[in-house]
Amino acid sequence: MEIDKILEERGTRYGDYDEVALVSQNIKSAMRHSRNWQHLPADMKESLEMTANKLARLLNGDWTYTDNLIDAIGYLTLVADRLERCQNGSPDVNDQNQTENGN
Repeated sequence: MEIDKILEERGTRYGDYDEVALVSQNIKSAMRHSRNWQHLPADMKESLEMTANKLARLLNGDWTYTDNLIDAIGYLTLVADRLERCQNGSPDVNDQNQTENGN
């Protein structure tokens, strides 16, 4: 499939890329300026940022396309599952990441 055709299909589904990027970056900026952002582990930051992109797509494109919501739920579930494992005594794989990143 040609890249132009793919981009056209994605634009129809998700909205204009420039608009999606602007909304996504605004959501991410708000998150980065929150009180707890600097304390979050890498996986939580990444999941929130990926969710911001999915929300921006939903807000600018086909809001009935459920994959964006399902993807957002999936990213957040990954973090929730890890937190539950940690609360149940399993080692936190992000302890090493936090130490390496100086968090």
